[in-house]
Amino acid sequence: MRFFRRARVEEETEEDKAVHARAADLNGAENEDSGVSDVENGMENRMENGADEMNGDVRGSNLNATVDVEDLKMNHVKVEYDELPQKNIGLEVRGAKDIQRLAEETNCDGPADSVVMLDVEASNPSRILDVAMKGLVEYAAFPPSLAGEARVNLLIQDVDRSVDQLRGDKYVSANTSTEFTWRRYIQGNGFIVTYGRVHGLDRRVSVILRLAKQENCSKFDPSAPAFVAIAIAPTFEQKATKTEYEAARNFAAMLQDEEFYGEAYSARNEEDVRTAAANYVEKKVIYEEDMYANGLKGGDVGFEDMMRTGKLFGGLVADIKRKYKWSVYKSDWTDGLTDWRSILKYISTTAWLYFAVIMPIIAFGSLNDENTRQQIGVSESVLSQAICGGLSALFAGQPLAITMTTGPVTVFISVLFSWSEGLRIPFLPFYAWTGIWGGIILTLIVMFDLIAYVRFVGQFTEEIFAMLVALIFISNYVKPLVDAAYEQPTEIFLLSFLLATGMYVMSRWLSLFERRYLLNGITRTLLADFGMPFSVLVWAGIRQIFTNVDVEMLQVPETSGIVTTSGRSWIVPLGDLSVGYIFLAIVPAIFLCMLFYVDQNVAVLLTNKNENKLKKGVGYFLDMQVIAVSMIICSILGIPWANAAVPHSHLHAKILAEKEEYESHGRVEYRIVRAREVRITNFFTHVLIFASMFLLFIVGYIPSSVVWGFFLYIGVATLDGNQMFERLLLIFTQPAKYPPNHYVRRVPMMRVVLYTLIQYALLILLWFVNENFYLPEGGVFNAGLLFPLVILSFVPIRKLLLPKIFLRKELHALEMEKEDFSD
Repeated sequence: MRFFRRARVEEETEEDKAVHARAADLNGAENEDSGVSDVENGMENRMENGADEMNGDVRGSNLNATVDVEDLKMNHVKVEYDELPQKNIGLEVRGAKDIQRLAEETNCDGPADSVVMLDVEASNPSRILDVAMKGLVEYAAFPPSLAGEARVNLLIQDVDRSVDQLRGDKYVSANTSTEFTWRRYIQGNGFIVTYGRVHGLDRRVSVILRLAKQENCSKFDPSAPAFVAIAIAPTFEQKATKTEYEAARNFAAMLQDEEFYGEAYSARNEEDVRTAAANYVEKKVIYEEDMYANGLKGGDVGFEDMMRTGKLFGGLVADIKRKYKWSVYKSDWTDGLTDWRSILKYISTTAWLYFAVIMPIIAFGSLNDENTRQQIGVSESVLSQAICGGLSALFAGQPLAITMTTGPVTVFISVLFSWSEGLRIPFLPFYAWTGIWGGIILTLIVMFDLIAYVRFVGQFTEEIFAMLVALIFISNYVKPLVDAAYEQPTEIFLLSFLLATGMYVMSRWLSLFERRYLLNGITRTLLADFGMPFSVLVWAGIRQIFTNVDVEMLQVPETSGIVTTSGRSWIVPLGDLSVGYIFLAIVPAIFLCMLFYVDQNVAVLLTNKNENKLKKGVGYFLDMQVIAVSMIICSILGIPWANAAVPHSHLHAKILAEKEEYESHGRVEYRIVRAREVRITNFFTHVLIFASMFLLFIVGYIPSSVVWGFFLYIGVATLDGNQMFERLLLIFTQPAKYPPNHYVRRVPMMRVVLYTLIQYALLILLWFVNENFYLPEGGVFNAGLLFPLVILSFVPIRKLLLPKIFLRKELHALEMEKEDFSD
């Protein structure tokens, strides 16, 4: 809930003054006619306020009074307001300390950081500040020589121009009256908190004044506060949680509290006010601790549609009813088709998706071709992508999730080929039966609603998995370049480095172009949306300039069309395997299903995150059933299996959305304001991919090094918004530069570091298992098969071990995506 109004009063520029003067001239006659009524209205307002006070409303009932725009136009200042969310002092580490320090200090125990002054006889900002400065000098050892600078930084001159005349482009004033108003302040019912900085001050100080008489202390907000609080900080760098602005917000939260306000308003002396502050912070902290201790906060939220139903296929039926409802399914195809901006976004997203999917698919297809001796190659990989992606686009519960073959699946296929070679059995039938059993097992998982347990994966595991994916993509940029540096001539390495790095830099620069100020908004949006595919074409074209340098190109089949790489039949001979080996295929199928259970659901969880603002509901059970069906189809055709991929899925949702810039704790952030939940981008992307089977020779003109640059682009994009990565940077960040986000303010920094180090220790373990570089080449066993088991082991670590190390409220703060002001 939002309680406060934050105001910034600044001097007008000459251009602002000229505009306001012209407006005043135009409205001059009207103002003269309405002068008498304005006076009458003012008397009525004062009478109403007086009645409020007589009825016991001692805080000024007209906080929400409308600011007189014409009054603003007649002054040399401009006022900007914005809403300000109230802090939860019970969760704020620094906020609780600030108020506790106020409670423990007194005006008599030597220099204090906080001063309390009661029944101050002052009625305007200038006089209030004079009294406050005297109190700070006397009780807080505030240097008297700095009082002048404090006055300049806290007050702004308010010149009444009612008698000004505009001559040419300059103002000529006569008999002007000068007043002062607060330069920056936070205002709530019955209080104003102002804040500023002073050069030469060695620490932060504050003063809280209770006025003897409630009078209007802000010209632009006609309220009569009983309390004025002032926070002053030094100009040198300090933690963002210790700034004068954060201190002002802490005092505003306390003054907003009904119980504290009542106790402070009736306090007989300074000690009563400080006691009220101690009671306030103790009440807030105990309340929050009780809420977490009783399980009312910090639990699983947002998983109402992922609970077990107790019925066979209960979750699947619920997903079908929700996602296949005609109004919903129809909107998946028609939303935005009458809006040119949405249509343009669909076209750019389809182009982005096409290149983002086809390039890694061809790269993985080349690896499969090498690992399986052409039994599964590029043609099979492209057809698999067209079929699995098309089925997902048509029938999945979350159509924004991009289904594709991934690196772990490629490793699994390689291991399966090694097993078949070691057992001296035909690979494709063994592969097919593994996938068929896998599809059956996934169907059983859906039948018994076992998808419901995915909710225990949580943010802790999601962040580790996303970091691993980012590292894998980034390593696919680094490792090929390192190999080229050692194995290729210098000119090949240099050109490969140029193409890979150039691809990344241009893609990244263009993707962020929407945030810049160059060109107009439409052009910036187009450059951002089409930046990645445009970069692919540019750097593929630049390679053609250096025809004398033999850099590696993407390997594509020489024959286009719907043909297999080796010329085999598309249907796998399932009967070429004995019954014993058919049932033996259940073993690798179990490992494969573990991989899909984690990979598929984590990708969809990331896509469904609250920050993406999706409204049409989830479909985890339906998603998995579509994957089970596509797995069986792929097995029979002998093509790679596929599941929802990280990071393509959640990047797809973000690229389709509309974003806006906003300020959070003094920093510029970006948030999604309009989500587009459609199937058409996913569907038409895979129509183009299917068409590519007839034009694969064109893709062969793309250098492999451009794909390496694309991998780096995807990897870095995956890091954006990953709090695990942001918290790693905090370890190496100057404390004064810490962002004042929710977990920095709510969790002690050493606890943040400990939580982060635990995550990275598990990430290293996961990387160690996934890479299996320590095993001899050609062996049957591959540690990569244990990859899903390791990820699933993170769930009990989070649920059983971490609560013994961290408080429940600390874990809740560390695992929130964004700050929840409803706490």
